[in-house]
Amino acid sequence: MMFAKRLRELREKKNLSQEALAEKLGIPRSTITHYENDTDRLPRRARLDEIASFFNVTTDYLLGRSDVTTLENTLISTSDEDPELRKAIGMRIRGLREKRNLTQIALADKLGMPHQNLSNYERGFRQPDYETLIAISDFFNVSTDFLLKGKDLSPEVNRALNDPNTQIAARDGNITDEEAVELLEWLLEREKGRKPGDKQKRK
Repeated sequence: MMFAKRLRELREKKNLSQEALAEKLGIPRSTITHYENDTDRLPRRARLDEIASFFNVTTDYLLGRSDVTTLENTLISTSDEDPELRKAIGMRIRGLREKRNLTQIALADKLGMPHQNLSNYERGFRQPDYETLIAISDFFNVSTDFLLKGKDLSPEVNRALNDPNTQIAARDGNITDEEAVELLEWLLEREKGRKPGDKQKRK
């Protein structure tokens, strides 16, 4: 699983031992060892966000669902006890479902979950675990960061940033992620309407 690989890479990039990272996160060293060695083990949602916040990366990056490390500098809390967050996630799930013209029963069937679970998620009574968040985000082709925070990169920008042939993806740190996204958004917008074979417009 990509999570184990990326956790180890991020830890080693900061020159931290497993014991040092565990101390900073306030968890036993054995937990870090399990995360890095057990490729089938994922931390609970709140802890995953704590790890992402510590390394200043997105949860999607940790889970291997994106190569874009950060969308913004500050990650919001995703505590299970936050009723406003539960409501916000539920509204986003409902919005995505209704945009696809799906009933709750139809979506629950496609996701392989009980209808009552989905109903509870949409009404903000329960917060989905990360496996469920991943399943929902994959189905709707959005990031888990969108479900959690309401912010997402457009598919075109995400593909461009992840493309190894895109020069901007191999930048040497002269511009920030936010500036890179803005530039790509502008370039993609400018290229709309061009037909194959058209010459690039020059100012």
